[in-house]
Amino acid sequence: MRQLLRLLVITLTLAGCADPVAPADDAGLEADAAMPSDAAMSFDAAVPLDAAMGDAGGSSGAQVFVHLVATHDAVDHLPSTSGQTPRDWVSGIRSLHLMRSETDPTPFLVFSHGDGFVEASYADGADTIVGSRPIAELEPGVYAWARVVHTHVRFTIDATLHAGFGPMPGALEDFIALSDRTTALGRTWSQGDYRTVFTTAGRSFPAEGTGYTWPSVPGGGFTTRVEDGETAFYFPAPLVVDDTLSDDVHLIFTVNVHEGFRWTDQPTTDYADGVFDVTTVSTEPIVQAGANAYTYTVR
Repeated sequence: MRQLLRLLVITLTLAGCADPVAPADDAGLEADAAMPSDAAMSFDAAVPLDAAMGDAGGSSGAQVFVHLVATHDAVDHLPSTSGQTPRDWVSGIRSLHLMRSETDPTPFLVFSHGDGFVEASYADGADTIVGSRPIAELEPGVYAWARVVHTHVRFTIDATLHAGFGPMPGALEDFIALSDRTTALGRTWSQGDYRTVFTTAGRSFPAEGTGYTWPSVPGGGFTTRVEDGETAFYFPAPLVVDDTLSDDVHLIFTVNVHEGFRWTDQPTTDYADGVFDVTTVSTEPIVQAGANAYTYTVR
């Protein structure tokens, strides 16, 4: 069972296969814009809401608030695949940088929660403020890329285990540490640590491990790098920053995650279409794990 649980660590984050939304002309803080982006647990290092709304240096004057919004609006999916929308799907956001190019040696830090995080939900309609900063403290200019550090991801999916005892429907819950110094579940985790629980017929089978390797997922416009023990997501984010604005500004990153976990059903004995079937050594082929589409707007 421990082998099964280790093999079933499946990462569902914004790095999944997705179709980016083309940027609008002259995107900037002074105008609306559409741009591409790229089981209960206690999370001890989660940043309180008031801190997330003013953690980058003071709270006086106009602020820029960074939101992560999720939607489950139905969209078309890859043909000949099955899917489901994970439950309790969240990720921890630690920091955001803006960059003039993908290799900008001096990116501008919009916000940072230190070793903490704000946990953003991917429930339908969820709107999480993941960070903020006074507009007067922004570095004006034209930016082309963003860099976001994620601390962890957790989610629950339905799965049916085939282990020689007949089909065993159950739920698979995962917690995966994406960055060092992530404090959760009463302890501090390092990048690549994970905890997973498979529950079936009223029984739970927990397991933990280390050394999880981040998968290379094509599509979505993201570049994922592990840098100094942190998992950073790089993505195009054209943005003109004006530090003279007198009213609050909201940067809203909206992601569609409708049935964002997808696989190809296999014609195997006792397997069922529309069911994610797994064994002690393998799963049905996973073809998508993440967002379908996303927009970046300024209000």
